[in-house]
Amino acid sequence: MVPRGRAKIKAPEPFEGDRSKARGFIYHLFLLFSSQPDAYASDQLRVVTALSYLGDTTAWYRELITENAMRAGRWITWQAFEEDFLSTFGPIEEEADSGILLQGLAWDTREPIDKFNAEFTRLAYQSGIRDDRALVLLYQMKLPEQLREQINLTCPAPATFMEWASRATELNHKWHSNRALNQLAGRSGRRTGNNRRTETPRINATQAQPLSKEERDKARREGLCFECKKPGHIARACPLRKERTRPTARIREVKEDDDLADTTVAGTANVIQATDISVSGF
Repeated sequence: MVPRGRAKIKAPEPFEGDRSKARGFIYHLFLLFSSQPDAYASDQLRVVTALSYLGDTTAWYRELITENAMRAGRWITWQAFEEDFLSTFGPIEEEADSGILLQGLAWDTREPIDKFNAEFTRLAYQSGIRDDRALVLLYQMKLPEQLREQINLTCPAPATFMEWASRATELNHKWHSNRALNQLAGRSGRRTGNNRRTETPRINATQAQPLSKEERDKARREGLCFECKKPGHIARACPLRKERTRPTARIREVKEDDDLADTTVAGTANVIQATDISVSGF
């Protein structure tokens, strides 16, 4: 049980001989031992614990170390075990291999930058790059041009590699947050638009509604108009259609009739007035 106030470190994954994971395996064990110093106070406990996390493919190494301890009557020190373990399972040319991987490392901009930063830092450390200016230059080359320009415009401008990585992370997180908000706003807008489009349309009472196939067949058999459903004419000559399609003409005809009536009345009045004058003059 981990004492109160101390970090709880999970157990490392079984080591199966992958050279790229050998150093990480040792680092993980170091964290475990540091979190519980009383439980792993002796070299023997540390070495035995490390051997217990070796997988099936590295069981031979566990047997070798155990046999040597039995013959010597004591376990080797943790420092000696660590050196022997890394010389046996560690990368053969770690710096060269890490440098090659670092050169080919690329950031998938669809993903947050955190994972890229962690991998860049790991490979840079393993490749032996310690000069901060070299790290900054290499890191800048890995960033998209737009993000690099945004970082240069921030104040104060970053100077060290850690400052560059921190500023890139901050801007990238803001970009992802804004993108998520825009997507939510877009979905909300589409839902509102769909609601508008699905409103029931208002029907014009004077507009003829299309007949179903059964209604058309019945009207055809009984000789009824497709428009007004009455006999004696077809839809093309239906008075109801004429009333709907020529409202302006009807208004014009009524107006002309009214004008003609006004003209007739005015003319009659003039004739009557002239007759009165003639009679009085006579």
